Amino acid sequence: MSRTAALPTLELVFNPKLNALNAIRLLLAASVIVAHSWPLTGREFGGHRITLGVDGFFILSGYLIAGSWARRPDWRAFLLARARRILPGFWVALLVTAFVLAPVGVALQGSDGWKLISSGESVSYVAQNAALYIFQHSIGNTPSGVPYPGVWNGSLWTLQWEAFCYLGLLALGLTGLLARKWVVPVLTVGCWALYVALQGRLDADSFVLSRMADGLRFALLFLVGVLIFTIGRRLPVTWPIVTLAAALFVGSLFLPDYRTLGVWPYAYLLVSVGALTKVRWLTMRNDLSYGLYIYAFPIQQVMAGTILASLPVAAFAGLAVASTIPLAAASWFFVEKPSSRLFTQRRPDLAPTVGPLSSATGEPR
Repeated sequence: MSRTAALPTLELVFNPKLNALNAIRLLLAASVIVAHSWPLTGREFGGHRITLGVDGFFILSGYLIAGSWARRPDWRAFLLARARRILPGFWVALLVTAFVLAPVGVALQGSDGWKLISSGESVSYVAQNAALYIFQHSIGNTPSGVPYPGVWNGSLWTLQWEAFCYLGLLALGLTGLLARKWVVPVLTVGCWALYVALQGRLDADSFVLSRMADGLRFALLFLVGVLIFTIGRRLPVTWPIVTLAAALFVGSLFLPDYRTLGVWPYAYLLVSVGALTKVRWLTMRNDLSYGLYIYAFPIQQVMAGTILASLPVAAFAGLAVASTIPLAAASWFFVEKPSSRLFTQRRPDLAPTVGPLSSATGEPR
C-alpha cells in the first residue's frame, strides 16, 4: 500500500453531523462585509483579494450541491431545494431594503423617507429585481450623499450566477455526464486554462465581455468545488497537507490574480478545514451566513450616510457585522427555516436526504 493510499481521504474524514462548514461560511460572509467596508466608506482597496469571501461561497456551493445531487438525483427535488433556499430570503430582503432600510437611510440624512415609499420607487425596486437579475440598483435617486452612490445592495448580483451554476450542474446530472469520471476533471481544468489564458483580456468596460469574465470566474470556482466532491474518496486530507495548502494560498495572494494558481489550494483549505474541524459548538445548525450576506450591504449604505462613515474601516466593519446579525437571524428563523419546513411537510418525498446538506451543515447561500 502506498503512503498516499494510507492517508485518510475526504470521504472518510467528512462527518455530515460534525464539521465546521457552516462556521466557515459565516466567516466568509463576515469577510465580505469587511471587504465592502473600504469602498463603502470611500477608501481604496483594490485587487482580487477583495473577492475572497464570495469566491469561497461558490467553491463550497459546488462541493455541497454536487453532494446533494449525488445523494438524490431527482430534478424536481433538486430545483425545489435550491429555490426554497435562495428565493424566500431574497424576496424578503428586497422588501426590507425597499420599504425599511432605504427610507430609514433617507430619513437619517434629513429627507422624507415616506416620500420615497409613496413615489412608487420602492415597489419598482422589488418588482424589477424579483427574478434574481438585478435590473434596478437604486431607489429613486438614493442612496445619495454616500461614497458609493446609486446602489442599495451590491451583493445580490452574484445570486444569478449561483443559480446558473445550479442549472449547469443539473444539466450535467440529467445527461449522465456528471457520473462519468473524466467529465468534471476535464471541464474544471479546461475552465481554469481558459481563465488563465484570458486573464486581463476581457474588457471590464464592455457589458458582454465583463459578463463573460464573471461567468468564467464563477464557473471555475463552482467547478473546483464539484471536483473536490467528485474525487473525495481519493483526496487525502490531513493537517500537514492543509498547512502546505495554506502556504501556497498565501503565496498566490501576491499574484495579480490569485485565482490563476490559488484557486486550488484555497478550495482544498475551505473543504478540508471544514471536514477536519470536529468541534461541537462549531457545528452550527442555524445557518446565518446567507442572511448576513444579503442584508449587510444596505445596512452599510445606511451607516455610510451618517457620521459613521468616518470611522476606521475595522470599526465600521465590526459595527456593520453586529448590526446585520439580528436581521440575518430573523431571516433564518422566520423566513429560510420555515420555508424549508413548509415544503418538506407538503411534499415529504422531496425532503433532502441526510448528508452534507443536512441541518448540521446547511445549504450554501
